[in-house]
Amino acid sequence: MPRPAARPLPAPAHRERRTWWATFALLLLAGAGWSLATPLMSGADESDHAIRAAAAARGQLVGGDTRELLGARNVFIEVEVPEAYGQARSAAVCFIDTRVSPAPNASPFGELGPPPPCTPLEGGRDRVTATTLQYRGQPTYYAVIGLPTLLWPDGTGVTAMRLASALLTAALLASALAAARTLPDRRAATLAVLAGVTPVCLWLSGQVNTGGAEIAAALLLWTAALALVRAPEVTGRVVARAGLAFALLSVLRGLSPVFSLGAVVTVALVADRERLATLAARRDVRRWAAAGGACWLASVGWLAYVQLRFPLDARPGSGAATALGDWDWYLRQTVGVFGVNDIVLPGVAVVAWLAVVAALVGVGLVRATGRARLVVAGLALGSFAVNVTAEGLSFPPIGYYWQGRYVLPLLVGVVVVASGAAPRGTSPRPLPRVVAWAGAGVLVAVHGWALAHAARHLAGEGRGDRGYLDALRDPVWAPPLLPAWAWVLLHVAAVAATAVAALSGAGPTTEATAGTGATGSR
Repeated sequence: MPRPAARPLPAPAHRERRTWWATFALLLLAGAGWSLATPLMSGADESDHAIRAAAAARGQLVGGDTRELLGARNVFIEVEVPEAYGQARSAAVCFIDTRVSPAPNASPFGELGPPPPCTPLEGGRDRVTATTLQYRGQPTYYAVIGLPTLLWPDGTGVTAMRLASALLTAALLASALAAARTLPDRRAATLAVLAGVTPVCLWLSGQVNTGGAEIAAALLLWTAALALVRAPEVTGRVVARAGLAFALLSVLRGLSPVFSLGAVVTVALVADRERLATLAARRDVRRWAAAGGACWLASVGWLAYVQLRFPLDARPGSGAATALGDWDWYLRQTVGVFGVNDIVLPGVAVVAWLAVVAALVGVGLVRATGRARLVVAGLALGSFAVNVTAEGLSFPPIGYYWQGRYVLPLLVGVVVVASGAAPRGTSPRPLPRVVAWAGAGVLVAVHGWALAHAARHLAGEGRGDRGYLDALRDPVWAPPLLPAWAWVLLHVAAVAATAVAALSGAGPTTEATAGTGATGSR
């Protein structure tokens, strides 16, 4: 039987602010580890994202048509960017390791022979014509992240863009952890957010890539929205976090409007009518709904405009049977596949991460309502189905082959909703402290292994046969400021300290109260 309702002891505002700033700074350091320990342009399509950002910061929200490339129309567009970006693609070719990629959609890099020498990202403010395939998504992220290139038009600007991306992601994740601490079982909710921050999320956060910000914004939206319908008290700060997350997520990537609307609808399904009515009556909720709705409509309008101006040729899928057979690959891509050519984290690390996720979901479902169980199950099955339909049937028609990490904004909702889906008006037994710390320890270990594994291949310039110690102590490519092994250690320390700071402020609820429907001031 569930225990009587309990309201979390309110943390002093200054203590909550200190915790937020601490987790923000630590997450920024963790993202910076990926930014500085991996070579420029070695991220997923990073050269194309960087070219788009440099162009958008200079007012080129849309580029010009190109001739047919790669056998299809409008795969690339042309933009005018500083000289260094004309060499962006060749700057990362030397880091391609053809021996580490078991991807079903293998690239033709193996036909190119040994990796060529790296091309330095150097040049002045004179502009050259370059092509980018990252032009269909909304320009919001690129126009902001690309601002450092106005000061530094060369490789220094790319590094600054990476750090700016890490800063944005860190702020979103720190807010998600803060929202988790308002839920009835703070430990379970906090560990769920930490489990949603997969190594792939932090890797993307340290690159010029919209993916890291999208996953972080989705984590914040799922957590803050769940707090609105499940926390004993609704505060204006949680409303603002949910509203901001919805607005930002809606304008980040092509599928983001679907993810943001899906998160709101899913969370509403696990809410009771009384709480929904209370939220609908709040002025701040209505204001944020209007602002978020405007961003959502603007985002959908942009995507429709780009599709009309640059229509893509139909891409046949690989077939449902083929996509189903690759389910394990798509799952691995959500945790540990990195780099310009698929550096794959060893399977034992991926399994360890997924075991923590499965345990959290299992515990959550045991104490959830029947309706919440159905919602979580439907969300999990829907996330899996997207991988099959997108790659196998080319629906949604994104124009390119599918990556499992593209569905992370939905998958993180599975663990977050499951962790906080206990009935409102009851206080679930808190996740035992030893279980929470053990789960966090597994996550921290996998984070460290992930960066060390990626650095081993990238520091060796495509020589994936080198051992960890050899590649990190005597690299062919050396990162700035500190050696690669030092960045790995700093990254592990930052992730571990983040877990400590987050879980230390996520103790159990201890104050039994009546009136758990309190909603704070309007």
